[in-house]
Amino acid sequence: MNIKARDRESIKKVIVLSSITNSYVEGTASSIDVCGQTVRNNLKQQDPESVLKYNEEVIKKMREMGTFRKPVIVAMDWHDIMFYGDSKAE
Repeated sequence: MNIKARDRESIKKVIVLSSITNSYVEGTASSIDVCGQTVRNNLKQQDPESVLKYNEEVIKKMREMGTFRKPVIVAMDWHDIMFYGDSKAE
């Protein structure tokens, strides 16, 4: 998929801000006028090598912002199927 550079930067910004603030893509995306579904669709359409390169770019951006002054855990949680089970189940 070939996306515009501006869109790519917006998507990267959503991922970085979500990571830094420990929040969801939807909330972060809407705060900077991007659709969360656009972010997910873009990531879903990438091949594994592109996702790894994208991840490197995001980490580089986070370093530039000073996020890694101390150790942090950064993860991306992806679900194709929503869970509608009992949230109180153990």
